[in-house]
Amino acid sequence: LYFVQKGSKYVSQKYANYYNLRLRYIEMPFTFEYLTDKLEVPGLFRIDFNNLVGFEFGLGAAYLIEAKEDDDGGGWLDEPVPNFSKFDVTAHAGIDYFFNEHWFVNFRYSYSIIPIREHPGGQTWLLDRGQYNNVLHFTLYYQF
Repeated sequence: LYFVQKGSKYVSQKYANYYNLRLRYIEMPFTFEYLTDKLEVPGLFRIDFNNLVGFEFGLGAAYLIEAKEDDDGGGWLDEPVPNFSKFDVTAHAGIDYFFNEHWFVNFRYSYSIIPIREHPGGQTWLLDRGQYNNVLHFTLYYQF
C-alpha cells in the first residue's frame, strides 16, 4: 500500500503562463516480479549481473484523497473544474536492482488506464478520452 503524490507544475518566464496541480492518492499495486542474476537470449546475447535484478509489471488501484489545482498563479481553486475521478487504475512496469539483501532501488513507469478526468469542454479523440496520470517512480528501499 502506497501514499503517492502526483502532479504537474509549469511556470513560463517569457509568457505569463502558470499551472500547478497536486494529486494525493492511496494506491495498491498488484505486481508480478521476476528475479534473475542474468539476462539471456540463447544464441544472441547474455548479460550476467553481480547482484539480483528484478523485472516487474502489473496493475494498480488508487483512491484520490486530495486534488489541488492553481491555473493562474492566484492560489488554489476551491474545486478543480472539471472534477477529478476518485478512482484511478494504472498499468506499470519496472526494474529493481538489489545492492545486497537489504538495499535495492526501483525504477517504475506507470500510466492510467482510465482517464482521471475529462478534458475541459469534454472533447475526445480516438483513444484520448481525457486527462491521464503518466508517472516515473524512482525509489530506494530498505527491507528487513
